[in-house]
Amino acid sequence: MANVSGSDRQAATPTTVVVTQQVVDSSKPGTPVTVTVTQTEVRTPTAGIPISVTLTQEEVDSKINDGLKTVNLPPGLTIGKMNVNLTDGKLLLAATVQYSVLSGNAGMVTSVDLVNGQPTITVTNIDLGALPFPQSLKDQLKNLIPQDALFQMNNSFQAQSIIIANGLLTIQGVTK
Repeated sequence: MANVSGSDRQAATPTTVVVTQQVVDSSKPGTPVTVTVTQTEVRTPTAGIPISVTLTQEEVDSKINDGLKTVNLPPGLTIGKMNVNLTDGKLLLAATVQYSVLSGNAGMVTSVDLVNGQPTITVTNIDLGALPFPQSLKDQLKNLIPQDALFQMNNSFQAQSIIIANGLLTIQGVTK
């Protein structure tokens, strides 16, 4: 399970507010009646609260493989289970790829960068071995990483840094 830390994690929890008020019942003039109104409100987080989310290599592996199940692959392309390695600021991916009659091991080197406060995966290298896979296939593979499955961010969080090391991916930021 992802490790989330921050000083105000409970700020967005629903809070029940009970208001008790005395009113006069018009059918019985002069007799006060007590009315209790219960409301549930959700407080929005205070802006600027530091938040840190850490995903393990196994969690990233699982999220990417689950996300790949929903990706529409080009005709004739099959991708086996993706293996993830988080090291030295890089997200390394490896899988068996089959395209038409060609089959081989594929490796991708990616970086995770911030674009407008949101984490974005950029493929920096694809290695499909010595097999003659067409360049168009390499180009299509670059766009198949299910980033939405990995980075489920919402508009109330502004990422400020990403650290990838020793099998962990940590995103640090603040609430908006």
